[in-house]
Amino acid sequence: MDHKRQALVSLIVFATGLGYGALAGASYEALEPAITWTLALLIFLVGVSMGVDYERLRGSLAKIHRPLILVTATIAGALTSGALLAHFLRIPVGISLAIAAGSGWYSFTGPYLAIIDPYYGFVGFTSNLLREIFMLISYPVFSRRIGFEAISIGGATTMDSTLPVVARFGGVDLALAAFIHGLLLTLTVPFLVPLLASLQF
Repeated sequence: MDHKRQALVSLIVFATGLGYGALAGASYEALEPAITWTLALLIFLVGVSMGVDYERLRGSLAKIHRPLILVTATIAGALTSGALLAHFLRIPVGISLAIAAGSGWYSFTGPYLAIIDPYYGFVGFTSNLLREIFMLISYPVFSRRIGFEAISIGGATTMDSTLPVVARFGGVDLALAAFIHGLLLTLTVPFLVPLLASLQF
């Protein structure tokens, strides 16, 4: 299956789940255990596939500097877009930067900003959720056209929820880089979001 067709399949599956959730009325609390265990299983299988191809894994470890550089570029790109979008969202620049710095971690960014203002929380939650969804749908196409740098689309989510799609279309090399990229961003978000949100401009 080519990348464009896989992207279409991902979009259809997501839309089907969205429709089912809306019509069935199932609560997130009821589905959360299944989501958690399914995600854990997917990450485990990615780890197995990386471990099986040990030679490629060792080669990937030799290129450990690449995800470190990409993290810096991901943060810089997010902050640039956050600064540019502040005017269009009609929110303070510091809040817009904080939303962008959420890196797809909607379950942290949204609730944290909601303490400051419910509207900021809504925008933070929605924009970061959409980033994760966009990664799942678009990565099959962008990975082919952009390559390694396409990992940055997923932000912090490349450590867990979007890691399987990176492994599927990027292989062991990119899966390890994506995991490190997502892990480092996940460690920075709890510090960067509050810091930026506190800026008064």
